[in-house]
Amino acid sequence: MGSDGQHYYAPAPYTYLVYNSDGTMDVRASSGGSAYRHYMLTASDGSSQQVYCVESGIAYNTSDNTYTSESGTNSNYLNLLPAEARRGITLTAIYGWKPGASLPVSGINEDDYKMATQIILWEYQQQLRSDPYSRHGNGQAKADQYFSVIAGRPAEKAYNWILSQVASHSTVPSFTSTKKSEAPELELKWDTEKKVYTLTVTDTNNLKINLETLKGSGVSVTRSGNKYTSTICSY
Repeated sequence: MGSDGQHYYAPAPYTYLVYNSDGTMDVRASSGGSAYRHYMLTASDGSSQQVYCVESGIAYNTSDNTYTSESGTNSNYLNLLPAEARRGITLTAIYGWKPGASLPVSGINEDDYKMATQIILWEYQQQLRSDPYSRHGNGQAKADQYFSVIAGRPAEKAYNWILSQVASHSTVPSFTSTKKSEAPELELKWDTEKKVYTLTVTDTNNLKINLETLKGSGVSVTRSGNKYTSTICSY
């Protein structure tokens, strides 16, 4: 139950994508409208813990997919999803609610935080979101199908906070890229006076992160404000 004393209810009705274990995909519909409950998983030792629903619209005991994963990257089910969805789900799980997590914004409770996390997970899983910046329809469901559950409710504040953290996590200095194929080549120039190869670049994203981890083997990286200077000593 939300901190406003109200339950969160499933959209009524709603349409959802189903990823089959053979790689095919179906579209199904549900009448919806029921109040969401906590999802609990009981382990073989009898202990229980709260978990998230991975497949919107599919009851856990009726799925033909396998959720188990030893490394976190070899889940048979997650590998059926687009790469953007897998990345979004991973980052949302990092910044979303988990047992013992402190509340990130005022005016919410744990249920608000957890519901916000669940909604974002479903948006990625249902291809209504491919990044933390915007929602879009998937050809079957409208962009706000799941967001409507929390719109104007306390969970919306947690939802916005989670997405801002995911966006920040995904932001890299402007002189590079998250993809190797799109990263520009930066060439250090010879400084005849200092007898070193050097290059200074400016991060217009103003992340102001330090890159000391790149030091070693004669290479040094220093930062002044949003400017980074790389130097290679000549031996």
